Parts: sequence; C-alpha cells; structure tokens
Amino acid sequence: MTPDLIDYLTTLISPPLGTDGIPVLVMHSVDEWHPDQYEDGTVNGIIVQGTPSHAVSEAMMAKLKPGAHLLCMAPESQPTGHTGACNLEDAGFEIRDSILLITEPGRLHYVAKASRSEREAGIAGYVEPQQQDATRKEGDPGGDNPRNRGVHVRSNFHPTVKPIDLMEKLVEGAAQPVLDPFLGSGTTGVACLNRGLDFVGIEQSEDYFKIADARHRYADAAKAGWDRAEIISDVEPEEPEPVEMSLDDLFGF
Repeated sequence: MTPDLIDYLTTLISPPLGTDGIPVLVMHSVDEWHPDQYEDGTVNGIIVQGTPSHAVSEAMMAKLKPGAHLLCMAPESQPTGHTGACNLEDAGFEIRDSILLITEPGRLHYVAKASRSEREAGIAGYVEPQQQDATRKEGDPGGDNPRNRGVHVRSNFHPTVKPIDLMEKLVEGAAQPVLDPFLGSGTTGVACLNRGLDFVGIEQSEDYFKIADARHRYADAAKAGWDRAEIISDVEPEEPEPVEMSLDDLFGF
C-alpha cells in the first residue's frame, strides 16, 4: 500500500474530528494484528492487507466501535480476496462494497452482478424455490445481514450465478462446441445461445440442471423466435405449474 493510497482510504473511513476512541488502524499485513492491545468497542476503523482468518475476523469485529468500518486489501496471492471476505462476513461484518485498484493500463471489461430478473428469467413454475445456502440461518453470524443472499429463498437458488454479458465475453471466439463441465444454473449455455455457438453442459445436481434447462429454453425462444436451436436435454420439457406472482416478482424487483 502506497502512502497516497493509505491517506485516501483512511480519509474514506475516518469518523468526524473529535470522535472518541482509537483512530483508524493501518496494517500492511494481517500478521500485525494484536487484539490484546485494544479494548472491545474502541477502534474507529481498520485498514489491513491480507486474508483475515475466522479468529482474526471475529477479534476485529469485537474491537471495532458500532458503525465503524474495515477495509481489507486483498493479497497478491489471491487478488479477488474472496476467502477473507467470506471470513469477515461469517464474523458478522456486512460487505458494503468492493474497490478495484488498477495498477497498470489495459483493457477493462466491467460487468455488474446479474440482476434477479436476469437470473430468474423463464424459470417460474419449473423449479421449486429454495434457500440458496442451507447452512445460513437467521441469528447465525452474518445471518441477519440484509445482503446475505444465502438466507433468502430464490427461484434460481444457485449461489454464484454469473452475468450473461460476462460469459458472452468469455466465449467470444471460442472453438465449438463450448464445453462447460460445471453447468450450474446455465449462464454459459445462455451466452452461447446468444452468440450462436454450439454448447455442451454437464451438471451433477438435478435441481441446478432443471434451472439451466428452463433458462436455456427461455433464452432460445426469446432470442431466435421461430428459428430455434436444437436443445437435447435429460430434462423432459413440460408445462410449468401455474404460480401466483406479485408485481415485484413479475417485473424482477
């Protein structure tokens, strides 16, 4: 972390002047964290680089004042920082946002997370909605986090649905057929249908496979109209059971 970056991040999470407690702590390595030096609920903010463990995440949560923020810089060995983010969320932190730091010029293809309307287009009535992560429960650390998608019941309950636009970018110019041995909810297949590419998908979960099949058939009909692709699937197409939908569900809010 450069001095300019530290100054910027410190300003970003610092409380108003005159606030009681310990100022924002800056650590260039998570190994510099020594919780015994601080009383619970006294630290106004933490900036740390590395991957906090479960124990370190819980200790940081205990030392921070209510409403304080923690900024975790991902290590070079894991630039996505997903392990640290999961540990922090399990400790009770609410993941507010992520910041991408570009150190070298180059092409950047930004894609927002898949919206609910995109994830669930065409699958209403084909699949029984489920909780995305059965291990997440209300009252558990992170369980009452409003952004904790694992607790909520969804029609497309796959936990890591990719944006269609991202997968279209990745299959661009690929040799045919495109093979996805971990099909999940079928986003790669939807991208291939949109790009006119032959596609083979493999998925061990019957529930996920049903979601993927419904998404593929819907995307094919919406994209091709009468000139549809040939879809060969282990799932027999059937008419969905009528379901009651609110206006929020209908419009994907």
